[in-house]
Amino acid sequence: MRKVVLCIVGFALGALSFAQLPAGFTDTPVVTGLSQPDAMAFAPDGRIFVAQKTGAIKVVVGGQVVSTFTTINTDTFDERGVLGLAFDPDFSNHPYLYVYYTTNANSLNPPPSPKNRVSRFTVNGNVAVNGSEVILLDDIASDAGNHNAGCLRFAPDGTLYISTGDGGQFHTNSQNLTNLSGKILRINKDGSIPNTNPFFGSLSDRNEIFVYGLRNPFRFSFRPGTSTLYIGDVGENTWEEVNVGVPGGNYGWNTYEGPTNVAGFISPAFYYMHTNTQSAAIVGGLFMAGKRFAPPYDGSYFYGDYIRNVIRRVVFNSSNVYVADFGFTNANTPVDFAEGPDGALYYVSINQGSVRRIVYKATLNGLSLSPTTVTGGNSSAATVSLDNPAPAAGALIALSSTAGATVPSSVRIPGGATSVQFPVTTATRSDSGSATITATRIGVTLHAVLTINPGGANATFVSQSVPTSMLAGHTYAVSVTMHNSGGTTWTYAGGYRLLSYNPSGNKTWGFDRMYIASGTSVTPGSDYTFMATVTAPLTPGRYNFQCRMLLNGIGTFGQPSANVVVSVS
Repeated sequence: MRKVVLCIVGFALGALSFAQLPAGFTDTPVVTGLSQPDAMAFAPDGRIFVAQKTGAIKVVVGGQVVSTFTTINTDTFDERGVLGLAFDPDFSNHPYLYVYYTTNANSLNPPPSPKNRVSRFTVNGNVAVNGSEVILLDDIASDAGNHNAGCLRFAPDGTLYISTGDGGQFHTNSQNLTNLSGKILRINKDGSIPNTNPFFGSLSDRNEIFVYGLRNPFRFSFRPGTSTLYIGDVGENTWEEVNVGVPGGNYGWNTYEGPTNVAGFISPAFYYMHTNTQSAAIVGGLFMAGKRFAPPYDGSYFYGDYIRNVIRRVVFNSSNVYVADFGFTNANTPVDFAEGPDGALYYVSINQGSVRRIVYKATLNGLSLSPTTVTGGNSSAATVSLDNPAPAAGALIALSSTAGATVPSSVRIPGGATSVQFPVTTATRSDSGSATITATRIGVTLHAVLTINPGGANATFVSQSVPTSMLAGHTYAVSVTMHNSGGTTWTYAGGYRLLSYNPSGNKTWGFDRMYIASGTSVTPGSDYTFMATVTAPLTPGRYNFQCRMLLNGIGTFGQPSANVVVSVS
């Protein structure tokens, strides 16, 4: 009979190389040098507690073991040992770590022979409070050393679910409701039994039972946002299963393994077969629905296989019906999974003595403008892009611009997309110049330069004729020659004319506007001389004479004429 053996079996595995992950994913060690790690749990503050099969529970911070939380007296024969961890969901008020382990003669209140139990320990920093162990559930069969299961998970309603194997010797235990073997159990945090359990109140059946008919449901999890239970049940010689837990449901072992249509048994939601040359041992995984993986990976169910050394993913629809399954990556002896607070997929490799992290990253790799040159008052479209599709929650890009252009403070690339556009606007009366657009994401900063030409067409001052002294109230002839240095023809009908204005710090006077003669066209590269008669101010003093090209709807543009200070007496 094939079984999962949680121990070092290097002769069978040999040297493994990790297959290429899909684009954007990396698989790196978080901590190494552990001794047969087989379970993990994240504390609310991000610390990782890792159970070593042989009894020690290690605390990992920043990739280093910083403490031994406690060392449990446990039986380590075959698949026995410390097998599961879970933190109290109300940890701030109830600082407890729940542990599933196999007893030995030195355990707290040891039974006559090795049994599996669930205990609670009080957490004080990185260590357990001395003498704080409280036994919540005991005497779960471990008859042959294998098939101990050992998973602990809190449901959204705060109840504690526990997986148990059939004990390894008496497979009919799974169909027997008078014992706890081959089941998923459900208890309250204090060890009491919820009155909503399917067999609650029975005088013969164990009230802790939630579902039964399982062989060795080593790992299970809840689908995010629901109380739906997904159970990975290790098969015997033919099938590996993922079962959707239904209160009181019977999943067939040891009468059936794999798919069945026999009345009274629930067929697995997903299953895969052994081959003549390849055995298997499923390590039930979890849904990655934290929006940190990109579609189609986000929302998939990821599971491992301890024998085949792989992690794969399955798509289930919202009704928990199987849709498709896919390969994902090779992984050396995965035995437990968790989604970290950073949205990464963490797994325990027992043979490598490590906890590893699979993370998805989309890197900012492009920022472009179209067009790259605009006239003042017009807009450009910027495109920011990633090297891989954005995570399901999207990728937030911080934006900024130097003076001359305006951009949003940020833009989000939608989940699954690789780029998005955003507007770059310029002022209505912008002089010539440039603005630098900046995009930043996770330490990567890119720049793009927008060239801004004056609104309308460019104008360059050539010469002018203006008396520098005048008599108050007298009239004088003035002229100003401007060169069309832009790309647009100036015409009277087009609204092109010369406007007098007041340079800073002095008075203005004289004409209001000089118009281009009707029917005249000033083509690009040509000069045009504006002529007018002005009347000197009645009040003596010093006055500016200066003008600039004007176009209706755009404002002044181009180079102003030279400033002439006129003395009026």
